[in-house]
Amino acid sequence: MVFLHLMKCAGTSIHASLQSLFDPDSFCPERFHLGVTRGEPAEDLSRYQVFSGHFDALDLPHFPAESQVFTSLRDPLDRALSHFDFWRSHDASYLEQAGLLGTLAAVEMTAMEFFNSDGGDFRNNFDNYYVRSLSGARRDGRSLEGREEEHFELAVATLGSFAHIGQTSNVDATIDWVAELSGLSPAGAARPQMNRFNSWDGNPLLHRVEPTPRTPELVALVEERLVLDRRLMAAVGL
Repeated sequence: MVFLHLMKCAGTSIHASLQSLFDPDSFCPERFHLGVTRGEPAEDLSRYQVFSGHFDALDLPHFPAESQVFTSLRDPLDRALSHFDFWRSHDASYLEQAGLLGTLAAVEMTAMEFFNSDGGDFRNNFDNYYVRSLSGARRDGRSLEGREEEHFELAVATLGSFAHIGQTSNVDATIDWVAELSGLSPAGAARPQMNRFNSWDGNPLLHRVEPTPRTPELVALVEERLVLDRRLMAAVGL
């Protein structure tokens, strides 16, 4: 089982459910990417049965053959604004000290200013995030400009190879699919709702923020950054 955890798409909750279903020793300890770029080999992963993390298209060829790859997608506008609010909830002094200037920009800017920006962190996390992740452009920094159709088709092909594409609005259906495919009882799966808005498990680096108001002007601005992601959702029937 390979769970490709896209940010702000209920991935933390799904990972917790997987942990309730499978033995801890069956999990690959890597929770981010495999450290490979295009054409580079990865370590032998055949000793693991479950992979769950922020993987992307560049990692997929390195998982064991016949892996059942799945992910969960969220409405692109909801995902983008949730991600922005999550960044806004961070402690500014920590972000400055850690050099996380992309995230700090969300704290210091208005929503309109932020979604009008074009820094590297912004592009990779908010400008057609799904297409960038599923085409490999996000990790290796490839620009989409002038190559939008190429990356869109790569993302469509990547999703088309997945065994299951869940929806954040119905996480239970994804957990049921995992359990049944693995010959396990869906009733045995934990179904926590984790990292929901303003629920950060006591993390001192995060604080409560009010949801960003969805003004018509902001929605129109954000949607300009989601044209390819909207097409991608339509292409896979979501």
